[in-house]
Amino acid sequence: MATSSQVSEESQKCSVCGEENPGDAIYCKNCGTRLDHDVENLTPANGNPVIVGRSKDTSNVTMATSESPQKETGETTRLTPSVRISGNRKYRTIKSQRQLTDTLSFVSSCLAILTSLIFSFLIGTTVRSPDVELASQTNFIYFFFGGAYQGTESNGVYGTISVVLGLVAILVSTILSARAVFQYFRCTTLSITKNAVLSYFTYLSFVALFMFNISDSGNFTGTHLSTEINGMTLAGIIVGAVLISSSVILDFIENFKSYFKKRFSFVQTGFAILFVILSLCILSFVSFGIMTFDMPLEAGETMAEEISLSVGLYYFTPNSLSTHLFAISTFVFSVAALVLIVLVAKDLLSGFGFAIEKRTLRLILALGVVTVYLGVSKMSFPIALFSEVVNIHLAAPILLLLFGCLIVGGAGAFRYLSEREPSFLSR
Repeated sequence: MATSSQVSEESQKCSVCGEENPGDAIYCKNCGTRLDHDVENLTPANGNPVIVGRSKDTSNVTMATSESPQKETGETTRLTPSVRISGNRKYRTIKSQRQLTDTLSFVSSCLAILTSLIFSFLIGTTVRSPDVELASQTNFIYFFFGGAYQGTESNGVYGTISVVLGLVAILVSTILSARAVFQYFRCTTLSITKNAVLSYFTYLSFVALFMFNISDSGNFTGTHLSTEINGMTLAGIIVGAVLISSSVILDFIENFKSYFKKRFSFVQTGFAILFVILSLCILSFVSFGIMTFDMPLEAGETMAEEISLSVGLYYFTPNSLSTHLFAISTFVFSVAALVLIVLVAKDLLSGFGFAIEKRTLRLILALGVVTVYLGVSKMSFPIALFSEVVNIHLAAPILLLLFGCLIVGGAGAFRYLSEREPSFLSR
């Protein structure tokens, strides 16, 4: 049997988070990742057993034969989801560490996943007006598989692509979540919060992309008409938000002590929360549609007011190469922004300390760049193409540009500091 003297006394750096660990450490004390050196049959200096991962040629767990550390110290170290211990010991360890908050968090996460899946098929819009009573006019996602192509000049191809992408994304996230639920029942993970976050933000992005295509509202002769999300879509957003919040809070409460021991950075928490808020703002501004403008009155017209319109891609019919390029580029970059929001939200809102890693920073930087592009394109292209005939509204594009700059600046600062000090992110 190997002893601790066989382990290098020098500290070793985790390849994932950059945390400095003792030379005899098996797993990173910060993120739980198994360290690179050969850890089979190692026993630390205190003689306590070391549980190592599954070897290539056997499914058994290798343990040193000595007394348990729990018996010696009376303390139990809570595993994080990234710690991997194989075999029956892993099953017993995780099962014994589950608390009531873990169970409640699991139930909330499962309900959030089901909510995202079910309400994704109920996404729709309705036309409302505060001035006049309108007959019920509702369009669901299925509109882009039929109704959008009934007119001779209809342009529903972007909406159809969006709906297909949204349905595929929500089904994939549900399959991944089902796999996580299976792992939970096999006692190979403590939490599925990150999967619930993935499903919920996929649902939000689906709603934003649908509204981006079908958005249509305006003022006509003093009467305001607007196309808004229907009641079922709003219910899905609210119910999902409550369930996700509950799951994240329960996970945070259960793991608060370990965060405190790790000198958990409240600056990181603030940055993560700020990013989530900005992401929700980006989702809302993307859903406003492709452009907003005023139509000036022509000489001799008798309308009481100018026409003010906000249109989506379905109502925006490209009639030249420039407008085609504008429509395609804004659609592609909108999809890219929404995908990045989902990926980063999954990393940040996993319920385990809003962990910011280098991969997360790269995604945030990419999202900031895409958001800046969205703001610039929604501001410059319509002005160049339509400024002679309409008055363009620039509030939403300017805010998108501002949010993108904030994200790029914040992520850039974090990345700069992490490069100067490798342990910055772990601190």
